[in-house]
Amino acid sequence: TQHKPVIQLSKLDWQTAYDAARRTKSGATASISPAPTPLQELLTDNPEQMTGHERVSALIASMKQIQNHARYLDLTSIRVDDVIIKPVQKRETERSRDGVPFSSDDIEAIFSGYIYIGAVPSDRTKAYPFWFWMPLVGYYTGARTNEIAQLDVADIREIEGYPCFDFCADEPKTPEAKRIKTGEARQVPIHPCLIDLGFLEFVDSQRQAKQKKLFGDGLTYLPPRDGNTEHNKEGWAKTAGKFFNEKPKGYLVTIGVHTPNDGKSIYSFRHTLETNLRNARRDGKPVDQSIIDAITGHAPDTTASKYYDAGATIQQKLDALMHQPISAAIERLVSYKVNFEDRFGDTLTKSVAAHRNKHRRIV
Repeated sequence: TQHKPVIQLSKLDWQTAYDAARRTKSGATASISPAPTPLQELLTDNPEQMTGHERVSALIASMKQIQNHARYLDLTSIRVDDVIIKPVQKRETERSRDGVPFSSDDIEAIFSGYIYIGAVPSDRTKAYPFWFWMPLVGYYTGARTNEIAQLDVADIREIEGYPCFDFCADEPKTPEAKRIKTGEARQVPIHPCLIDLGFLEFVDSQRQAKQKKLFGDGLTYLPPRDGNTEHNKEGWAKTAGKFFNEKPKGYLVTIGVHTPNDGKSIYSFRHTLETNLRNARRDGKPVDQSIIDAITGHAPDTTASKYYDAGATIQQKLDALMHQPISAAIERLVSYKVNFEDRFGDTLTKSVAAHRNKHRRIV
């Protein structure tokens, strides 16, 4: 709105603001002090640099709410229906469509950062278990960020004799419902490396504390903007994504792995596992793509595979997951207790207690 007072905005000003919102630059920062950021610094005509269509839709929805509230306060006579707001078209750029897998150097940096080793940063006044576990679970399951963040303690269970993640959805009308993009549950065996690091002991500690959510400490549920929980793309992932991805203090940013528009994020663990397993060889043979899809939860692309294929067994999935490289940085890790719990000490204890007091979710 070019920093004009709301009461001065004409119909053309509102229209121009909505048109500008569709061209916002991903990662752009704005300030009103000491001098307002010029609008043109926030906009771009390059689709590769634009904010994703979902965020643009959310921005426009917020602008509509502001305009309606301004009209309620008699600060404007212009109604939302008085301007032309075209639907935001889905944009599939190279960055948003495919994402970028982490390189081996990225993996080394991620698991050698302050979460896992070294001095605890003085500017971090909070700490939560999901910091330690989400990158590791992502690396060894290829699961989507929200699928990991929303896990219940009850979703860790034994299947076919193996401890597994049960990635499953709730009924759509369930409060704070879990959702799966393909709509189909899947079970993924827990990699031995996670077990060695004390994952099952962590699960037991959450169970003994009667916690419903496995990684609920530090995470909160973001309701869908349209009220439709069945298609909620925010869910439990928003807080996690902010901690790992957003500048200037996001973990992946501070350790030098992620910069704006580079296609990397906490979601890149999914691309990393897919890439590694596709390139893996056992006795000269590649890992069957159907097994990789069964692990990552890609929807079957044929009628036969969807309705008649019994699917990969837990053993087949585990055999495939054993192809995921164990980096030197991960090999150096001792356990959750040694590398995280003991290092963050009282900060972790107090953060968890405060979060549970404010966001009580027990079984």
